[in-house]
Amino acid sequence: MDTAIASGAPLAVVSMRKTLRGSLADDVAQILDHEISEHAWCRQTEAAPASRRTSNAARPCSWPADRPPLIDEEQK
Repeated sequence: MDTAIASGAPLAVVSMRKTLRGSLADDVAQILDHEISEHAWCRQTEAAPASRRTSNAARPCSWPADRPPLIDEEQK
């Protein structure tokens, strides 16, 4: 059984090389750059301290009254 599993390894290596040589690595890098900029922006908002306190305390967050509604609230 071990030899049957090992015989598939070259196919997996070829597949991974093809994936990584395509645009996947560039796509991931672009998405991560976007996420970094979003997080930087979020840290500058008035809601950031409440969000950090909530994360640290593991309790529901009390957002500022003037915040925009969450997606879930809009669908209700």
